[in-house]
Amino acid sequence: MKKRMRLEKEAGYREFFGEIKNRIRAAQYDALKAVNKELIGLYWDIGRMIVHRQEKNGWGKGVVANLAADLQKEFPGVRGYSRDNLWRMRKFHLEYRDKPKLAPLVQEIGWAHNLVILESCEDDLEREFYIKMTRKFGWSKNVLIHHIGNKSYQKPSRTRRILRRRFPSVSETRRNWRSRTNTPLIFSNSASSTAKWSWNGLSLPG
Repeated sequence: MKKRMRLEKEAGYREFFGEIKNRIRAAQYDALKAVNKELIGLYWDIGRMIVHRQEKNGWGKGVVANLAADLQKEFPGVRGYSRDNLWRMRKFHLEYRDKPKLAPLVQEIGWAHNLVILESCEDDLEREFYIKMTRKFGWSKNVLIHHIGNKSYQKPSRTRRILRRRFPSVSETRRNWRSRTNTPLIFSNSASSTAKWSWNGLSLPG
């Protein structure tokens, strides 16, 4: 215990501990980002396969209910394969399959974020705006809903510039911090701030 107390008082140890902690969190961040991309790709493929089979075989709505029941039986306890969520996957694919500009962007934000944008935005330009803003600022789902409700897309360009200055992007904040401290900055997973990363998008409805 005494050795531990002496070690903790040394300035070099605190710096060393901080480096290890930041490296662990950076790895967690990279892992979450990779998981999110795989999840969106999976949901895209499921939606595509449902659409393809319905168009090819003339299957109606019943196939989605049957598929949901069989998937939940095959993967008990795994969320995301409810009937409602399978319908969302189908809608997700249909909405973006013929839009090469938007299709790659949707993989860069969470599923919950995608659903909010898909169901709340009226046109492609508005969807592109909120996808890019979510990616740039690391908005949580609740912050995204707030900005959509506040009609941020419809605000004049001057207001958007003020927004960007007030809430610098995650990458900009990382660069500024590192230039001053020579150490990486890792954001917490708080959902209360637009300047912090949140992984609410990985929650699986249904």
